[in-house]
Amino acid sequence: MHALQIRNFPDELYEKLKKQAKSHHRSLAGEALSVLEQHLLGSPLSRDALFNEIAGVREEIAQQYGTADSSVSLIREDRQR
Repeated sequence: MHALQIRNFPDELYEKLKKQAKSHHRSLAGEALSVLEQHLLGSPLSRDALFNEIAGVREEIAQQYGTADSSVSLIREDRQR
């Protein structure tokens, strides 16, 4: 197996890859390899990888827009009227 070294890696891209690796519970090298495999070989996401990707998107949405309160309390309040 070969090794690959990348010089002058952009900071913004590095941080994004690092964040994505953390959300997928992978090392930085493992995430980089996974991204390259997906884009170059066209390998589909595994079930676990897909769920991790969905969880990451949900987390980003929650951070950007906040989370909604549980509808249970609203339904109970409505029923008491």
